[in-house]
Amino acid sequence: MAENLLLEKAFKPGSTVTLEFAVSGGLIKRYQTKVEDIECEYLVLQTPVVNCIPIPIQEGQELTLRRLEESLNQAYVTNVFVIENRPGKIPLLICSKPHEIGRTSMRRFTRFSADLPCLYSRAGEEPVTGRLVDISLSGINGVIAEERPIKEGTLLAVTVYLPGDSELTMTGEVVRLYQTPVNGKIGLAVDIREISSTMLEVLKNYLFQRQMMRY
Repeated sequence: MAENLLLEKAFKPGSTVTLEFAVSGGLIKRYQTKVEDIECEYLVLQTPVVNCIPIPIQEGQELTLRRLEESLNQAYVTNVFVIENRPGKIPLLICSKPHEIGRTSMRRFTRFSADLPCLYSRAGEEPVTGRLVDISLSGINGVIAEERPIKEGTLLAVTVYLPGDSELTMTGEVVRLYQTPVNGKIGLAVDIREISSTMLEVLKNYLFQRQMMRY
């Protein structure tokens, strides 16, 4: 009951909120919009508008919401159920009632550039060395030699050597391959599929340190 009251206060109709969502490549789009209504099970938001054009948001899209005055320490997650188009008016996003996901200054899926050694290996094969070029809570981008073919959809065991002699291990799926300016090297984007709670904390701590370096 107390949590519902806090949510209804945080998202009362007319309130301005910051809306974030991930797009291809792991980038985050951020817009300001207003709360239209909050009900027992749903939160209704106005679709953000830029240059008089509504921002395209898909049904099923996961959103991270932040209150403008609390943008540094509170974040809420929700999903878009239905987009209600209204002739002559701003479309409405009918969302699940959000729940607090914690006090944090780090955006979901924020991606940081990196230059770190790493190892990639498929089941039953020797590891291949590579270099990490960026990293986020959802995945990594790296560069390896082209001598061993890898296909999209391949599962890889990944070890990243972080500063301070700490290691980060995970299992990821290759979701994209791309050419690099370096002959004999290929880039690969890997989405995290399995990671232990201990390793997840290591990753969060590393990203938090990187975030603090921005200020």
